[in-house]
Amino acid sequence: MMNTHTSPITKSTASWHWPVDLAAYDRTPHLSDDEKEAIAYTITHHAARSARQRAATLQRLVQPLLDVLLAIGSPPQEHYAPILVMLENMDRRGTTYWSWSREEWLETIGLTRAAFEQRRSHRSGPKARQQVVVMAYLLTHFDDFLAFAGNALQLHQTATTVFGRSCLDGATQRICETLRKRGYSSQEVDKNIQFALALVFLTTRNPSLEGVTYDLLASLREQTASTMLSDGLGLLSRALADLHLIEGVPGMIALLWRSEPKRTICTTCAKSGCGSPISILESPVQSSGMRTWPLRLSRWSTR
Repeated sequence: MMNTHTSPITKSTASWHWPVDLAAYDRTPHLSDDEKEAIAYTITHHAARSARQRAATLQRLVQPLLDVLLAIGSPPQEHYAPILVMLENMDRRGTTYWSWSREEWLETIGLTRAAFEQRRSHRSGPKARQQVVVMAYLLTHFDDFLAFAGNALQLHQTATTVFGRSCLDGATQRICETLRKRGYSSQEVDKNIQFALALVFLTTRNPSLEGVTYDLLASLREQTASTMLSDGLGLLSRALADLHLIEGVPGMIALLWRSEPKRTICTTCAKSGCGSPISILESPVQSSGMRTWPLRLSRWSTR
């Protein structure tokens, strides 16, 4: 069944909604014998007219993929490569993508582009892997983006593709302007916030700052091994508290600063606990040319 959304995803946070109607699809996990035969034939004869003539047999499998590609604004010439990837993996497993596990999706996507290409029987386009990530996200419950935490570009690209660049940039600007009032101003801080927001929005499946909780941010920070994401999530918590978007701010919260915050702090005031949102308890140390801060407990003001 054709999905009614055939234009790029809405860029406004207020009007953003899930771009495909999952209830409209036949999500039967098993492949029929006709579907298995049509998939195998299409993979082998993908450039032949006879393969295109079998499209009707695969409509329930291909149409949701096309709807996603149309929703994110992919031009027609970029449709076939990611669809062929999906057909190859359905042929390999004998099941539809509706039933794939987390491990099967990670295998399909590949933790790296090299791993993705190694499983291909045909050469894919430069955007095919990213398109498959978005298909997994929008059509199923796949959201294990921390598996790609070492590749922040993958995280940011996915959020931008799903929610729109202007939406992500607007939220980033709002948070960074709030942090600048506290003295945090650097390209590093802006980048950390940008990627932290990408992770949060993908996890909540909504590009809105409202509804984000401390529990969510703490859980994501517990799971990530990325310094950039850990620092970004901590800064995001501070900004959301200042914006009164997080209620019940705890008096104490643990933050791991692996890089020195770019702000000016009075050492005397910080040590005497004058109400600064972050109490610097130890002096920075030099390590490989970079100033780093040890793990410490940081007091957050709730004013």
